[in-house]
Amino acid sequence: MYDRNALLERSEILSFFAVEVGGGNKIRFFRKGFMENFFSALKLLIPMLLTPIINRFISTFRIRQLYLSFDEVLPCVLPETIGFVASVNLYNKGKDKEKAVEVSFPNCSLCQVLASNYSGVSVESNKLFVDRILPKQTITLSVYLNSTVAMTSLSKPTVKSEDANGKVYNGRGNVPPSMGPAVMGLSIGAATLITFMYIMLSGSNIFYPYYALRYNSLMAQGVTPSGFSDNYLVSKSGLSSESPIKIDKPYVENSKIVLPLKIKNITSVKIKLLIFHELNNPDYKKENEITDSEISDLRQRVDAWRVTNEKYGYSSKDQLNISGLVLEAGEERTVLLAHTVLPATTLDNFNFYISVQKGAYEDESFRDYYNFSIHDYKWRNEVSRFLEALRH
Repeated sequence: MYDRNALLERSEILSFFAVEVGGGNKIRFFRKGFMENFFSALKLLIPMLLTPIINRFISTFRIRQLYLSFDEVLPCVLPETIGFVASVNLYNKGKDKEKAVEVSFPNCSLCQVLASNYSGVSVESNKLFVDRILPKQTITLSVYLNSTVAMTSLSKPTVKSEDANGKVYNGRGNVPPSMGPAVMGLSIGAATLITFMYIMLSGSNIFYPYYALRYNSLMAQGVTPSGFSDNYLVSKSGLSSESPIKIDKPYVENSKIVLPLKIKNITSVKIKLLIFHELNNPDYKKENEITDSEISDLRQRVDAWRVTNEKYGYSSKDQLNISGLVLEAGEERTVLLAHTVLPATTLDNFNFYISVQKGAYEDESFRDYYNFSIHDYKWRNEVSRFLEALRH
């Protein structure tokens, strides 16, 4: 059985993705075919984008970050003493221990350590040795250099360890921070952005975790608010209240599987309902899109839809699309969604959509969309059992 008004609304809604813009009820539409093709390409690109980011993120924590800074290079004032005294800091900002650290001072014949906050330091000629520097450790030394040339940006010491060559900076304030937190932040930010894009373009519901908490009684029925839904109806119920949308236990009547859909209008205004079925099958969608775009005559379009539906498991005897169902404030209605089982009928044929909007089109203030998935339905196994029994 086909309701012409419902079929027209179904054609409009299912041929496009509806995206709310502005503050009113203006709607821009984008062809699903383009979005599906774009998303298929995106699914190939995302692993390629995420892999180098993750590898970079992991490798950053293994990068050697051995640094030396020198400050306060002062000439000696003692009689007959030639040279300079400088404050030297050695940093290990990496994640690995630096072993056998060696510092060489140019233009210097002799160096001596006057003071240090670490005991594992030794000197030989113009070289200074540190046995090890632990991750995140900073060693501070006061060093005497027997030289006539002061340390500057043009005359800097060199530093190296058993596994890395370090970098030298004139002034401790020029030493860069550890790369770990910075790269971690950038990596998390990039991964979050890519994940967000993936969810949005895939049509997945980015608000699913929130819905699972806020509308737990609704989702226990196998019903999830759509990503572009106002959720006006279900938001009127409290966290612990019973959901205004319920799908009771299925049963078989006249060789049909019946899903009792109960909807209660808990708002203070009249609401209008549209219920329609849509199989999440690319071939089914493609055939319907071709019908919608190439057949302008409504009667011929309905006949084409009927053929396609029966090919994919929907019977023309069933009322697959219901429109014009109006509920007054406080009214409750049970809609019996009966399904004739055909050879091609699967569990996915029981999935359907619900559109809820303010009853009269003047001053329309909300529009809700809800998706029912048979796979999240608590009586799924019961439906599956009925399906197998009626096929034979």
